[in-house]
This record gives sequence, structure tokens and C-alpha cells, in this order.
Amino acid sequence: MAFPLGNYHNATTNIRDPKSGISAEYIRVEDFLGGVELLTEAAKCVGKRNDSPARERVREVPDDVRKRMTRSA
Repeated sequence: MAFPLGNYHNATTNIRDPKSGISAEYIRVEDFLGGVELLTEAAKCVGKRNDSPARERVREVPDDVRKRMTRSA
């Protein structure tokens, strides 16, 4: 998981700005908490991953598609 950084590469304005100061990188608390929520939901769903509607749609690969994929490997 990646979070947007404040003070990217420790630059207080823009990394190419010669007048930029130096400061610690940081992430917003809201971004971190959103990441925790996302990971929590993903962990709850991992046991059901084979029962999803998306998985059902792609479970069977049509023969013509399978042949095309095999040839391109």
C-alpha cells in the first residue's frame, strides 16, 4: 500500500525549487486511517474470494481465448 507524501523527498515546496527548505516527509492521518480501513475490509473478504461474482465470470476461459493466450506466451 502506498500513501501520498507531504514534503516529498523532504522538500518543503518542490523538489526542483532551489529555494525549497528541508523537512520530514509525512502522510495525512486521514490517508493512513483510510488505508487501515481498506486492509481491514480486504482481510475480511479474503476467505470469500472464490465466491465472488467477478471470479464466477472469469472462471471459465473460452477455448478461443485460451488458444490465443497460449500462443502469445
